[in-house]
Amino acid sequence: MARRSWWASAIATGGPGAARAVACTLATVLGYSLLSGLSLNLTSVMLALTAGGILAMLIDTMMPGAFQNGGPLVTLATAVGFACAFLPSHPVG
Repeated sequence: MARRSWWASAIATGGPGAARAVACTLATVLGYSLLSGLSLNLTSVMLALTAGGILAMLIDTMMPGAFQNGGPLVTLATAVGFACAFLPSHPVG
């Protein structure tokens, strides 16, 4: 079995990540340029939708394994962690 050259290995491992980085950069620049004139209400809705998507992705991928390994305490830790991150930026009263 022939060994891969250093360049072939570098491209095989770094290529997909570099392509994702370029795609994310282009999407960010395009989104910023096209959506920079939105009203504050629409911007808030878009940010809330994005945050909900990220939260759903984390819950779907990480929580089952964490709950399996950590038990019911993981649920409490998640709620406390969310409260510690959310409450300082949204004061009550």
